[in-house]
Amino acid sequence: PDDAAVEHFTVQAHRGLKVLDRRLDAVGWLTGVRMTLADVLALPVATSSIHLLPGDALADYPALRAWRDRMLERPMVVRGLAATKRPG
Repeated sequence: PDDAAVEHFTVQAHRGLKVLDRRLDAVGWLTGVRMTLADVLALPVATSSIHLLPGDALADYPALRAWRDRMLERPMVVRGLAATKRPG
């Protein structure tokens, strides 16, 4: 892999996660006091970024971790994730 490209996209991923963490720390959900479609749409993007980063990427983002955990407790999110799982 191109080390410069990996470094660039690692920095960009952390930049985005910091923005999300600050917003979630301030209001709890992306658009305010309740979950909306914005949260549902942001979950796969945030989760993908987290999984692609080395180590425990959420360690530096406590509000993002709490949001992700709340999202994964929502029945509609659980059903949606189950419906998209590939067999095997």
